[in-house]
Order: sequence, then C-alpha cells, then structure tokens
Amino acid sequence: MISPRRPFDKMSLEVGEALRKARAAADLSQAELGRKLRTRNGTPLTREKISSYERGEYIPEERLRPQLAKALGVSVEELFAAHRPNGDEKTLAGRLAIRVEQVEEDLKNLRQRFDEHMTLQQGRK
Repeated sequence: MISPRRPFDKMSLEVGEALRKARAAADLSQAELGRKLRTRNGTPLTREKISSYERGEYIPEERLRPQLAKALGVSVEELFAAHRPNGDEKTLAGRLAIRVEQVEEDLKNLRQRFDEHMTLQQGRK
C-alpha cells in the first residue's frame, strides 16, 4: 500500500533530509537502498520511491522504518527522531511535540476568545 501523499511540510522535509544524509553516509545510491528494502508483497522499493522519501513527498510507512534503519546502519530514532520524554529540541519528534503543545495552547486561547465573543454577542441581544 502506498502511503498517502503528504504536503511538503517541515516534518516530511526534515525526515527526507535525514534519510538522504544517512544514505550518503552509508555510501548507497537510491537504487541500492531500494533493493535492500521490501514492500508488503516482497518486491524491492524503486529508486523513485526512495527519491520521493528524500524529497519529503512521503514519509516511509511505519513498517518500513526498521528496514531503512538497518539498511543504513543507524537507529530508527536517528532517522525519524522518535520522541524523547523531555521534548528534546534536537530531535524532529521532540521539536514536533513542542510545536504541538504550542498549537494546542493557541487553540485553547482561540476557544477562550471565541467563547468571550459569543458571550458578548448574546449580551447584546
């Protein structure tokens, strides 16, 4: 199954850059890396699919992540920056967790402002 197409966002671009750097450090071409990985039906990934990951068009499916890490000789956390409990800003997931907290706080403030607005509107009637 192909992952749903994602918008080019900071997260997918950062994951793509981490993959590209790890692949270069492992001295593998995109085609060579693709041959080391297997889809659900057992066929190797194409160079084009690896390229789409590196460009940030897609983020590899959860089940492919251990294969990628093993093929590149790095940990899954290094490639995908698994969340650390302290919200470490050095990891992608840590930065995302911090950003999610910021968005949730912004949303809470907007809800509060909306409720205040609605209260004022009802008072005017």
